[in-house]
Amino acid sequence: MPTQVRTIGQLATQTASGLVNNQVAPTSLTASDFTSQTNCTIDVGDVASNICKWAMVNNVVTLWLYVDTFTISGGAASFSFTLPSSIPAPTNTCASALVVYDNSSSSFVLSDVRVSTGRVVTFNKSGGIWTGGSNTNYIRGQISWFTV
Repeated sequence: MPTQVRTIGQLATQTASGLVNNQVAPTSLTASDFTSQTNCTIDVGDVASNICKWAMVNNVVTLWLYVDTFTISGGAASFSFTLPSSIPAPTNTCASALVVYDNSSSSFVLSDVRVSTGRVVTFNKSGGIWTGGSNTNYIRGQISWFTV
């Protein structure tokens, strides 16, 4: 008796619908991946190797931020940086909350974080300004967004 092979579908293309295969394994980031820095400076060594990563499954991107001992300009209410173009941008600006340690004021700040469609990640300090300092701050957290 012949074996039957059943085709479930094909991969989607620009002109044909089908299965979607969007997956990027966790990919490490380095300090050089954070460009167009405003009110902050992230240098080599500030991003822990193989800890700060991004990944994508279907159309959901997840970014794990783990940035150590970087500089935030004191007196600023926000700071930002741009992610590399290899990371898919959100369809709409998304918001989250991440922990930032503003060491000069010895405080953990649950910061309002926004990721724009241009891949700009902005940290806003609620009701105040960053005390800042050189090599005295760190970021910990995870952000996820949709790309469609």
